[in-house]
Amino acid sequence: MRKVKKLLVISLALIIVGVVLSACAGEQNVPSSATKMYKTSTGEELEIPTEAKKIVVVSRAYLGHLLALGIKPVGAPSDALDNSFLEGMIDGIADVGAGQPSAEKILELGPDLIIASSIPDADYEKYQKVAPTIRIPWGVYDFRETLQELGTITGKTAEAEKWLKQFDQQVAENKKKLAGVIGDNETVAIMEINSKAFYVYGDNYGRGGEALYHSLGLKAPDKVKKEVIDGPGWAALSLETLPAFAADHIVLSVLENAGANGDSILNSAIWKNLKAVQNNRVYRIDAKSFYNSDPISVQKEMNILVDMLIKRKQQ
Repeated sequence: MRKVKKLLVISLALIIVGVVLSACAGEQNVPSSATKMYKTSTGEELEIPTEAKKIVVVSRAYLGHLLALGIKPVGAPSDALDNSFLEGMIDGIADVGAGQPSAEKILELGPDLIIASSIPDADYEKYQKVAPTIRIPWGVYDFRETLQELGTITGKTAEAEKWLKQFDQQVAENKKKLAGVIGDNETVAIMEINSKAFYVYGDNYGRGGEALYHSLGLKAPDKVKKEVIDGPGWAALSLETLPAFAADHIVLSVLENAGANGDSILNSAIWKNLKAVQNNRVYRIDAKSFYNSDPISVQKEMNILVDMLIKRKQQ
């Protein structure tokens, strides 16, 4: 009887040791999340995942960049998802809300990386408690540089270069198509009308600017170049100042709320006397669709605008 009890005790001890060893081995086999240090454009040093698996983007500016890299974020803001140029690519991405998404909503998605634009320090600190948060302030990089930077952040540098290579090939094709459509000395201006004002835009605020100026290399009027492109990127105009910023070709968006202000401008003698208007060289674009300047949107904007220019020339 004693021998039986002794054997039972020994057997039980061996089982316990085996379980402990198995647990230890299991812990060693669990892959640890590899990290790397990343220095932001503002000089911050952050420890981030080498290859993030669950990214939440809290700025409309960078959703299209991630999609161009083959990365589908788990969450994005409402306005970022409301982009017709990203149709078919955003299924399954959670809407984290409009404006500045709450940290609570983001936490529910369990991200391992958050990518933001220019956000208040208070929100940044809240996001940092959820996951490493990278701020890429708007305007620090152009859309190409932003794609490369996000490629570095996410471990997708090869994908970034591959995307840019095919984009450059399309740019070259479009330049050939435009040969003889726009003369070397002809200019293009980008304008927008809303309910209260009339604006001219440069090369880094969407609306086709990145496509027309950066990519296709079309010329802006001197005043637009000096006071807008080399300045704040946009300017509010009055009817009196409009002719000085006008161009041979005008890309125009009229917001839905333009109402009486839009009618007043478009029916004015000053507008009707512009060279572009008289020569039927005003190209109406959808303000909502052309608002974005991510790589995917820029590419589609470029193709649409090239088609518009060619068709108008043929009329």
